[in-house]
Amino acid sequence: MIVALVWTVGMLSLTPLVQAQPSACRPPEARILDNSTMTKLTGQWFLTAATLHDSKFRDMLKGVQTSSISLYPSLANDKFRMKFYISSGGICVHNQTIFYVNRSKRTLFRKIGGKEYSSQLLATNMEDNFRLRFLGEEEAVGGLALYARNRTLSQEQQEEFQAQALCEGFSRNETIFFPTEEDVCQLVVRNEELEEKEKRKEKKEQEEQPSAFPSV
Repeated sequence: MIVALVWTVGMLSLTPLVQAQPSACRPPEARILDNSTMTKLTGQWFLTAATLHDSKFRDMLKGVQTSSISLYPSLANDKFRMKFYISSGGICVHNQTIFYVNRSKRTLFRKIGGKEYSSQLLATNMEDNFRLRFLGEEEAVGGLALYARNRTLSQEQQEEFQAQALCEGFSRNETIFFPTEEDVCQLVVRNEELEEKEKRKEKKEQEEQPSAFPSV
């Protein structure tokens, strides 16, 4: 079960699912992926809600106690390193992967088995949450996910996400809101964040060290 959950949540980050049908309303546009936006995504985010047609994926996600990701952008290389953490049944599973940024298309993508899987960061307020739209064939909407700095969503945030899901062709029973309690992964996250902080400190110190050879 844990292996299946790791696959489901990991792939949810950038995998197209069953396509939603077009709707009469106007969904938000894709956000411009500039350096400022990429920098704002740095750090930990909790998966608080997701919507998708595929009942198999939904059933797997219902077994997730909590899930979070930690993002580390590389602005010069147009990519992110992503660590993801999943707790289920009192067990924490974590791993990491790389995904890339296509600035001209405003997409985030990975290539798996020669095939490219893309998603869009939506043009919404990014102060405390962000939304991803997963793209299927011919850029049809495959699914939606809501990530937040705080694991607890307000009623307004839940209603906004549900309204967008309905707008993009999903039904109410296809949306999952995740539990808000503390989980066993938080200690792992804190320890790894301390390691990341120490690595950044060491890198900065190395960059600030004077050259061993005098300039000519």
